[in-house]
Amino acid sequence: IKQYLSRNIDVSEYLNFSEKLPIVIYAGGCNMSRCLGDIIKYSSYFEGKFNFLFLCHGSQMDFNKVKVECQKHTNCKIFKAVEKDVLFNIMDKCSVGIQYYDPRVSVNHLYASPSKLFEYLGLGLNVVSSKNHGVDKIIEGNKCGVCFETNENVCDGLNKLLSIGLSDRNYVKKIYQEKYAYEVDSKDAIKHICSIIK
Repeated sequence: IKQYLSRNIDVSEYLNFSEKLPIVIYAGGCNMSRCLGDIIKYSSYFEGKFNFLFLCHGSQMDFNKVKVECQKHTNCKIFKAVEKDVLFNIMDKCSVGIQYYDPRVSVNHLYASPSKLFEYLGLGLNVVSSKNHGVDKIIEGNKCGVCFETNENVCDGLNKLLSIGLSDRNYVKKIYQEKYAYEVDSKDAIKHICSIIK
């Protein structure tokens, strides 16, 4: 993460909202039928509480559809997906990261260990996530955000986060550095592999 942030990239155009509020970032597919549609639909409910930044990959047609919906809300901005160094410099200025695996359409709900989660934590963001097995223990067990149930949506998760308050950025970074940074977490995996080999 440090190597990406050291490049000193100007990302001000992505963060230029009319109100200075915590920024919620979603980096993912341009698909209104999943959580992205819910976030945009209910973003007006969070006016004065959150700004929303969407960095989306997908077809130009899908992107244009999402852009039209975003433009209906003063606290939403959408851009095409960006390179990792730009993304990390943007995320470094955000407060909340969203990750979502819909159990109705993705087995990743059960089996994914998403790199996005660890990127968010490494940059000190609170995480709002679907309640993936294992991921929920990392997020809720360390008080680094909230998870929402299968019968809830990401907006319910954001409401939960507002009700408990955001964890301090430095606290979240410390949790990552002490427990989940690759250099730390991989040691246990290597020990386990060695014990199996023996």
